[in-house]
Amino acid sequence: AKGSAREGDEVAPCFDLHTRDAGVGVSSCVRRLMPEECEALMGYPIGHTKVPYRGKPAEACPDGPRYEACGNGWAINCARWVLLGIHRYLTNRKEHDNER
Repeated sequence: AKGSAREGDEVAPCFDLHTRDAGVGVSSCVRRLMPEECEALMGYPIGHTKVPYRGKPAEACPDGPRYEACGNGWAINCARWVLLGIHRYLTNRKEHDNER
């Protein structure tokens, strides 16, 4: 099938840049990450961005606002790194001020 791995191949043709047979071009196999994959990459629990939207229940939340929420959010690891740096700075500053 177009864009799928053939039996016996180690790499799907859409990911093998040297494969041009079967009419499969590299650009025809690009896929978007699913909202759940974006949530996982950000460190959020799966379904974190699935919220009630425009009066509809969370189960009916479209993908667009979920992608937007991930794009506008902070990855958990980045937020932790920044906040720990601020905490270390403030802690060291207090200790330094107490020594005076």
